[in-house]
Amino acid sequence: MPAYILKLFDRVLVRFEARDTGDLPEITDYRIEKDALPLLPMGMGTSASGLARWLRRRKIPRNRAYVHSLLARLGLGVNSTMAIINISRALSLNDSYWIVPEGFGRSFAECNLYEHRFSKVLAAIAFTGYGSRQRSSLVSSPELTTNGMLRKCWRRQNGRVFLYKGGTEGASNTGNEPYSEFYAWQIAQVLGVHAIPYTLTRWKGTLCSRCELFTSKDISFVPVGGREKRRNAGCPGLLQHPWTELQGCSGRHARS
Repeated sequence: MPAYILKLFDRVLVRFEARDTGDLPEITDYRIEKDALPLLPMGMGTSASGLARWLRRRKIPRNRAYVHSLLARLGLGVNSTMAIINISRALSLNDSYWIVPEGFGRSFAECNLYEHRFSKVLAAIAFTGYGSRQRSSLVSSPELTTNGMLRKCWRRQNGRVFLYKGGTEGASNTGNEPYSEFYAWQIAQVLGVHAIPYTLTRWKGTLCSRCELFTSKDISFVPVGGREKRRNAGCPGLLQHPWTELQGCSGRHARS
């Protein structure tokens, strides 16, 4: 069974073995490194089953628009969690966690999505469902770890990263979701609530909302709902992420 390491930046957190058995991978030989407990991903817990669920959530969701088209062009299936992670390394624009195979020789600085270009072809496929076949042992793309059901993609423009998100399809009254985000931002401005600006635009002939990436290597996105679930479950210790104590790293954990 292949051996993997869950890392935060280059800090080893968990060593484990995993194989695909459907949507939820089988985890064996699960070992949390000494002093790594406070740095584990929020909501993952400390069990092998918790890691398996976290891995399942670390891939593009099954209900995403065009998910089958995107994965088919990579030679993957929607239930192949570890196969997807093998080529994405679980790299995300939400945080700085990632998964590497045992013996992987590259650093987070060499691979992260914040500082390196990612596939324009996969972005177009994720948004439209159309594009050429891509086969690779490692794909640099945030599309494979971005959550949500609506069509969306990430685009790097003039050194800045933006999320383009479309609406639903299928009826005359669908496709208006981008207006909701645009109006919600305007309401937040009036109320004096700090919020990420959303604008309206069109791409590939589709109305979509557009917002700039608000995370970085040192500032991650944590949904407030997940934080409250952990608090109510009586796990306050897992809410404290002492990023500044990481050797060679420093940062803040943004909660939104």
